Amino acid sequence: SEHVGDTMYKNLQLLDTFVTATDLSSKNSFIVEVVSAFTIACAANQRLEGIGVLQNFPRSGEHGTVCLFGQTKIHAGDTIIAGDHFYQASGGYAVAVSSGMTAAAGLTIVGRALTAAASGYLFTGWVNPFRIPANSAGLIGGIQ
Repeated sequence: SEHVGDTMYKNLQLLDTFVTATDLSSKNSFIVEVVSAFTIACAANQRLEGIGVLQNFPRSGEHGTVCLFGQTKIHAGDTIIAGDHFYQASGGYAVAVSSGMTAAAGLTIVGRALTAAASGYLFTGWVNPFRIPANSAGLIGGIQ
């Protein structure tokens, strides 16, 4: 929490709504990606394009609210340590970026963990997606 004058800011989030391409009613707190114009889904396989974290329980064709920036709860797909950068893995789970990992097309970092979690559990993370291009060897550089 931060005080500015008489205003207190806590758990700041930038949210937006998108139409869901599939039933996401069981995907609250999972990472989603844009699959077509203003339409989101969770990837069935590992994808490198996560844009934010789903905040509600929409069925196919309904509006899903996505945290595009800010603090939220996220499902871990592997062990997450506080401070880890994370990206979207299979099914919308968050997985930590490891030093020296490769991705021929680059990688979208979805955010940074504020707490730790074991695989399958929720952690608190700061969502702030940004793109890391791969070099000629497919190595993701600068993230540790």
